[in-house]
This record gives sequence, structure tokens and C-alpha cells, in this order.
Amino acid sequence: MDMAAKRLDFVRDTMGVTDTLVATGDARDLEAVARLTEGRLAEVVVDATGSAASMARALEFCSFGGRLVYVGITPGDLVLPHAPVMHRRELTLLASRNALSQDFSRIIRLIEDGTIDTRSWITHRITFGDAIAAFPKLVAPTSGVIKAVIGIPA
Repeated sequence: MDMAAKRLDFVRDTMGVTDTLVATGDARDLEAVARLTEGRLAEVVVDATGSAASMARALEFCSFGGRLVYVGITPGDLVLPHAPVMHRRELTLLASRNALSQDFSRIIRLIEDGTIDTRSWITHRITFGDAIAAFPKLVAPTSGVIKAVIGIPA
């Protein structure tokens, strides 16, 4: 699920994800997930947005006994629907931000040796000097960015 249809095109066409939903930000989102899962909702929801509103709402999409994993980070406070959703559905809340320095070295090696091919993910490249001016355009939902790389001179 994403608000940007181009990102969904990417995961369908490049990553082979068969079921995608364009998020509307209203009750239709929950209805769409319920239809897709025959009313069960999702056993695992991963929220990588960093948006406090999205992170709070993510619980709604979890099935009974489901798990919600936060990957994105928000500096704001989260207000969660504890009693009506989290507690009643017996959800598990997980945070995923425990990468170690050796994890980054391993991933870099896998990219360098071609095991992980990032070419389809990197949709935008900019220079370090252009970063400040380009940033608002890169983060706009209509930008089509999957991943942007900022080149830093050696």
C-alpha cells in the first residue's frame, strides 16, 4: 500500500508483488485491505513511512493476533488506539532499527559483487551541490522516486 501509484508500479513490475493498493487516507483503505484478505486483515504490517499519522493508523490494518513493525522513525509523539484496536486484537508491536555497522559492510559488499542489483531501485541521482535545491522535489509524492542517490565528491 502506498499513496504513490508509481511506487506500486515498481513493486509489481520489478519486485513481483502481485497485490498492491493505492492508499486514499480514508476508510476505503481499510475496506480494500479487508477485501484483499477476505476480511482477515494483515498478519504483518510494516510501516516505513516515518509519518506519525500513518504509524498510528497502521494498527487498523492488523488482523487479530497480528504484528506491526515500525521501520520508519518520527520525532513526534504517537497516539495509538490502544483499547479499541491494539489491546482488543492482541497485537504485537515491533520496532526495527537494530542494524549494526557490520550489516552495512555486508550489504555494500553484496551490492558491489552484484548479488543485490540496485539499478531498478535508484530512480534519481543528484550531485551534492544540488542536494538542497533538489530535496523538496525528491520527497514530493509525485516525484516518482524509489531511491535517490546523492553523489559526494571524493
